[in-house]
Amino acid sequence: MLVVFYVFRGGLNLGFLALVALVGGVVAYYVAQDERMQRFTELQDIEVIQWRLGISVNMNFFEVMANYPMGNGMGAGGTSLPYFIQGYLANEVILENEYARIMLEQGLPGLFIMLSFIFWFVTRKVNKSREAQSTKKLLWFHAIITFMFGVIGIGMMTSVPTSAMFLMAIGYATACLETTHLNPNLSLANQNYRRNVTMPAYQRGMAKV
Repeated sequence: MLVVFYVFRGGLNLGFLALVALVGGVVAYYVAQDERMQRFTELQDIEVIQWRLGISVNMNFFEVMANYPMGNGMGAGGTSLPYFIQGYLANEVILENEYARIMLEQGLPGLFIMLSFIFWFVTRKVNKSREAQSTKKLLWFHAIITFMFGVIGIGMMTSVPTSAMFLMAIGYATACLETTHLNPNLSLANQNYRRNVTMPAYQRGMAKV
C-alpha cells in the first residue's frame, strides 16, 4: 500500500522501480519457501475470513463495553502475558482488536483518550517543509493504515520496538520544523541564541556561550 501511495504521488523513477522489483523478488522467494507465509491464500475461503473477523469485529465489543466500562485490569485485553501470570486474570476476555484491548485494560476513559489522539493526528496538516514533506506524507499515510488495521489485530501499542518507532514517526510527521537563515553581520553564537529563544533555559545558555 505504501509503494502504491509513493507511485501515485509522482515520485517514481527507474532506480526505485528496480529496487521494488528486487525486494519483491526476494520476498516472493522466501514466501514460496515458508508455508506459514502463505496464509494469505486463506483469503479465498469465505468461512475462514468470517471466523477471523468474527473474533475481532463483532457485537462482543459492545457487550464487553457494557460489562467493563472502567476496564478489566492490566493484561486483561489479550496482551502477551507469560503463562505463569495468565492464571491471575480474574475474568479473561480476549478480542483480537487493539481498541477492545485498550478498553479492557483502561476502560472507556482510556479508549476515549486514544480515539481523541487519533482524531487529533488525522486532522493535523503535514508540515510544508520541502526537505521533509515527502517523508512526512509517507509516514502520515503509514500511520493511518496502522490505525485502521488495529481494528482486526492487537499489538499496535504493545509491540517492542515497533510501537515506539510508530509513535516516533507520528511525532516527526506532525512536528513543525523551522527553517532559519543566518545573518552574516552577526556572530554564529549570537544568531543561535536569538533563534533558540523559545528553547529551555539550559539550551539558551549553551547557545549563548
